[in-house]
Formats: sequence, structure tokens, C-alpha cells
Amino acid sequence: MAKWNHDFRGVVYDEAKISESIVLIIGPTGSGKTHLANLLTNESSLFKVVPNCTTRKARPTDSTGHFKYLDDQTFNENLKQEAFFLARKSPLPNYGYLKKDLNEVFSLGSIAVFMFRYSGLRYIHKYLKQYCVVFIESDPALILKHSKDSFAPPCLNDIEMNLEENRKLYKDLKSTSSCILIKNDYAGALLLAKEQIIQAF
Repeated sequence: MAKWNHDFRGVVYDEAKISESIVLIIGPTGSGKTHLANLLTNESSLFKVVPNCTTRKARPTDSTGHFKYLDDQTFNENLKQEAFFLARKSPLPNYGYLKKDLNEVFSLGSIAVFMFRYSGLRYIHKYLKQYCVVFIESDPALILKHSKDSFAPPCLNDIEMNLEENRKLYKDLKSTSSCILIKNDYAGALLLAKEQIIQAF
């Protein structure tokens, strides 16, 4: 079970416009989250990925600007100084989002783009109720084939469980949040999804 910490003190946003300020892209590793985020940011300067601080090593497939690579000491110092508004301490590697990075996106009047697996969304939903959620799913075997997670490579059962949790969250959230469900065919589906998201804003 992932263990998250949160602290939204110091995050500056317009509460009346928060539903128009955040896009959460949810899916298992290999489902196309990064590809969709890149399609959005390349299409429109309105969308900005909030960098994910992590203690894992950089991968050749990581997109520029999507991650900040921290050693354990620096990560823990930021945690102690309450610099993260959301951080995951376990399981390893650690991940976290800095308040200053989110505030920078909001100060530009841009839409903050995050990429999560289901545990992150489940946690953040306790504290922020309005945002656009994009759920990505596909055939589990295709997702496994496209996974780039060499630190903790998923197995087919992991992916199937992740997809099932996503479907539960989609069912729970679709009546209260703006939800989009995408079936990634690893061909043109994410291009269509990009247009759908842009039109939603």
C-alpha cells in the first residue's frame, strides 16, 4: 500500500477555478500517460506538466521537464521543510510534487498536468474535489509490452489489478468530477483524447 503525505498550505490557487486548473492523467505504467501529457503540452502552451521529484535514477525514456531527480537526503530535507504538497514515501522510490512548482504553473494561468497511478488519485481526492481526470486503459498485455519501469517491472496481474482499481475510481468519481475514459490502442486513440481534453477546457 502506497503511503502518501500531503500539505497544501502555501499552495496558491483560485478555488472558484480549480476545476479548470488541474488535469490528472491516470493509468498503469506503460498505458500512455507520458505520451498523452506530451501531446497536450506540445499542442498548447496552456498545459504545463508539474515536475515529479523522485529518488529513482533517470531513464532514457523520461521526457524532459517531467522529473526532478533528488538524492535521498535532499528529498527528505524537502519533506521535513514541508516543501512538497504531495509526496509518497513508500514503496520506494520516493516521489513528490513541490509547492513552488505548482504555484509557478498557477501563476502563469496555466493548467497543471499530473500523471498518477490509482493510489495517488485516491489520496488527492480526499483533499481536492474538483479537477479533470483522464483514465487510460488498454489490453493488459499491450500495457505490459509498453512499460518502461525497469526499477519495479509490473507483471500482468499488477496491471489487471491497477486497471480494476481505475475502473472503480472512474465509477465513483464520474458523478462529481469531469472524467474522461480512454482506451489506448497505441495508434491514434491518444491523439483523439488530446483533442477531447483541449475542447473540455
